[in-house]
Amino acid sequence: MKLNDSSRSIEERVKVAEALGAAGDKTAIDSLLKGLDVRNDHLHAAIVAALDKLGGAAQLFKRAKNPSEPMASRKLALLGVRALKPKDAGGPLAELLTAPEPELRADAALALAVIGAADAQGALIKALDDESKDVRYYAAEALVAAGGPEALAAVKARQAKETDAVVKDALSQAARRLTPK
Repeated sequence: MKLNDSSRSIEERVKVAEALGAAGDKTAIDSLLKGLDVRNDHLHAAIVAALDKLGGAAQLFKRAKNPSEPMASRKLALLGVRALKPKDAGGPLAELLTAPEPELRADAALALAVIGAADAQGALIKALDDESKDVRYYAAEALVAAGGPEALAAVKARQAKETDAVVKDALSQAARRLTPK
């Protein structure tokens, strides 16, 4: 039985996820990652637990950083990182903010927005000047999670020179959320 077979019950799919994690076979990571889009909390939690048993974030960061991996695989690895929400994600994700591929930089910034790694604040501030509007957008969101007066100052500085309307709106919202009440 396959994990991503939607004709199977959630309970059956949870058992498959648990078995994949318990087996210790790292080739199961792809199937687990593809199952993360399911809209069921119980199954999602089982998939996250299985990913964690298979090496978790360390395996996913290794894949995301590997330029010989296909881009789809690298992006899927960052989806897994977002699901795992590792506490030590700031450094590896900050490193990915300088990747040559804009879609990878955007996914790294999105992961930082979800995880809230304050130790990546400097890299996120630099990412506000990225050539990719998606990177700038997610960097603004991530800086809200990081917080602090430096984040607010950087967001306001970028807001003054931003030309993309969607990013400008994200910066405006970020500035509002970062401003102390």
